[in-house]
This record gives sequence, structure tokens and C-alpha cells, in this order.
Amino acid sequence: MVQSNQPEPQDRYGHEPYDRKARKLAAKLALVHQKRCQILARRLLAGYSARAEVAEDIVSEALLDVVNRSLVPDFRVRASFRTFVSTVVHNKVVDWIRRTGAERRANARASIRQENTEGCTESQSPDDASELHKKALGVLSEVEKAVCHLHYGDQFSHKKISELLKMPENTVKSHLSRARRKMGNILRS
Repeated sequence: MVQSNQPEPQDRYGHEPYDRKARKLAAKLALVHQKRCQILARRLLAGYSARAEVAEDIVSEALLDVVNRSLVPDFRVRASFRTFVSTVVHNKVVDWIRRTGAERRANARASIRQENTEGCTESQSPDDASELHKKALGVLSEVEKAVCHLHYGDQFSHKKISELLKMPENTVKSHLSRARRKMGNILRS
């Protein structure tokens, strides 16, 4: 008998290949829980503008993850398999919510940047917009201007600003809030 020095094939997790019975068993267990998982995903996504297809996609991805995790040789479920599957689905839904929230915030920031680079609306000239900004900044005290510049211009945290200006952190927050309110009133009028 000839011995081969080639290593055994491994799956993407670096484990030895599994027999087909184990794979089929894990897939059947996942299918048993599929309907309940879709209901769970829809409930969790109810407050968000997600379509039913999104819930189905998340559940499919979660069940595939469950099958892959359950095939690892040292896999152990501390609770019931049902709880394990529900936890994986829940985590996938939370990941989706966080990811879409981050995308929305990034899109909102991009649209604000685009509006700011345009400098003004169609009804205003660029000179009118800069005059309006100067007027809004003119109503602020020197401390409020400094705090706004450090927070919005230099992107410093409240804590860092409080250390730089040697004032309590809550005072920095109060100055920012007051400045936003004053500037908002001027810009709205």
C-alpha cells in the first residue's frame, strides 16, 4: 500500500471534512427551526422599514451559519439547540440594523457635505449665505465660539475640550447646546 504525504482536505474553518450524515442532520435541524426564525426576524425588524425578503435573507444567512458552526468537531450548545438558533438569528438581525443605520448616517453626512459645498440654496447668493453664517456666529460669546470651533471644527470630544479649557465637561455640553440653540434661531429666521 502506497502512503500519500498529501494532507487531508480541509473546510474553510481549517477542520477535517465531515461525513454527509452530519451535514444532512444539521441542515434538517436548521430547516425545522426556519419558520420560527423567520417570525422572530420579522418581529425584530418590525420597527424598521425592512421588507419580508430582508428577514428571509437574514434567516437564510443565520441558518447557514448555524449549520457551519454545528459541524465543528468541538461544538457544544450550552442551552437548547432552539435557543442557539434563535440567538444566531437575533445577532444577525442586530448586525443588519447596525449596518443599515451606519449606511444611513453615512448617506446623511454625505448629503449634508454636498449641501455645504454648494454653500447656499437657489434663492440665496453665496454672499448672502456667508453673511448669514457671520451673523449667526456673531451672537455667540467668545467661550461658545471656542467650544464650537473645538468640537465641530477640530472634532474634539467633550472631555478633551473640558481639559483644554479647564472647565467641567457638563459646562462644555451646556455651551454647545446654548450655541446650537442661538445659531439655530438666527439661521431659521
